[in-house]
Amino acid sequence: MSIEVIKLNCPGFAWTMYNVVSMHAEDSHLFTTATYEHMGKDYILTYGTYCGETITSLEEALKTQNVNEKTYVDSENLAKNYDTARYMLNMTNLRENISSLKDQNYELSFVTSQAYEAGNTAIAVKGILKAENGSDTKYFSVDLGVNIGDFNNEEYKYTTALNYTDASLVEYTFVELTGDFKEYAQQVDEMQASQNSN
Repeated sequence: MSIEVIKLNCPGFAWTMYNVVSMHAEDSHLFTTATYEHMGKDYILTYGTYCGETITSLEEALKTQNVNEKTYVDSENLAKNYDTARYMLNMTNLRENISSLKDQNYELSFVTSQAYEAGNTAIAVKGILKAENGSDTKYFSVDLGVNIGDFNNEEYKYTTALNYTDASLVEYTFVELTGDFKEYAQQVDEMQASQNSN
C-alpha cells in the first residue's frame, strides 16, 4: 500500500489537499481527513465515502474514491498551529480509551496531527495516534477535544485551554487501525521518522 495513492478529490472541493492527516473505516464508510490551502489559509477537512458494503480493506475502499456521488463532506474547520496534540496526551484528567491505554503502560505519541477550533467551545486535534508497549504497537485514528466554554477571543481561547487543568479530554473519534489501514499508518510513521532523522 503506497501512501502516495491517498491523494483524493472531494466533490465541491477542487483545492489541493497537501497532507492526509488520518483515515479509517466505520462500517460501510471510509473517512479521510486532510489539510488543504485556500486563499492563504489552511483548512482541515474530513470527508466520507459510502462504499456500499462493510469495509474490510483500505485497498478495496480506495477503488470507490472516484465515484463522486458517494463522497460527502463530514466536517471542515480552520486549521490551527497549536501544539494541542502533545498537550492533550499530557493532561491529568483523561478518559476512556487514552486512560485505558496508559493504565496498560502504553507510551502514546502522535504520528500525524492537526489542531483546529471546534466551534466556539472547544480546541481539538485529529490525527493518527501511536501506542507502544514493548513489541506491541497499535495505531488509532482519533479526533480529540478539550471543551473550554464559549470564548470568542482567538488568542485567549487556546491559552484558556492550556490553563484548564480540570478539563476532561473528549474522544469524538477513536478507531483502532487494522489490516492495511494499520500498514498505511506504519508507512506514515516510518516516513515521519525518516524525515526527522535527516
